[in-house]
Amino acid sequence: MDKYQINFLKGIIVSVDNADGCGNFEIDSEGNLIIVQNENYNITNYVLKIKNKDLSSVSYYVNAWKKANIENDIASIPVDFNNPTTIIKIELKDGLVDDFNAQIILKNADKASWDEKYSKKVNEERIKNIGCILCDESMIHTLIFKPCCNKYNYSIVKWYAKGYMKNQHYSEINKQYFLEEQKINTKFYSNIECAFYVAAEISQFDKYGNLLVSTKINF
Repeated sequence: MDKYQINFLKGIIVSVDNADGCGNFEIDSEGNLIIVQNENYNITNYVLKIKNKDLSSVSYYVNAWKKANIENDIASIPVDFNNPTTIIKIELKDGLVDDFNAQIILKNADKASWDEKYSKKVNEERIKNIGCILCDESMIHTLIFKPCCNKYNYSIVKWYAKGYMKNQHYSEINKQYFLEEQKINTKFYSNIECAFYVAAEISQFDKYGNLLVSTKINF
């Protein structure tokens, strides 16, 4: 590709579309069209849109050459990260620039980065769903909660007494003392009798014993 074709290509690429999350694109100095996957690597199918009133024909290669549909001066090219489109061929009216081919390079999302981001989001949503409330009435302490998600099967609640101890500098530091662990199957509260202030840790699991979420209250 010459510099005129590269500049023309830069001006006609519109978008890399998907209803669940769009991709992006870059064009390098050699005219290669780099399609960048959405950060969510589970989104693998896109529509590359190219727009220009002088488009005569647009073809793309996925195991064989296929013609792209052109409507309202927009050519729509399917892009599948599992079955890559490798080349597009652009033919123009009136010889605005010479017809040309552009190599397509797919740039995959960072899976580890997305998994970390998604896991953090899910964890935050599940903690919010639990909606823990710790109630104290005399020496009876009750933790009220809700299921974190539809995979919920049971909870483990660990109770701690809150006390203070002197460190080597004779200043008070907060200290938790383990009291009791309770498995909760059929109700959405846990209580304990204790003369001290208390803290609790709740962990929720699915039916296979996989941890769904864990959070601490009053620590």
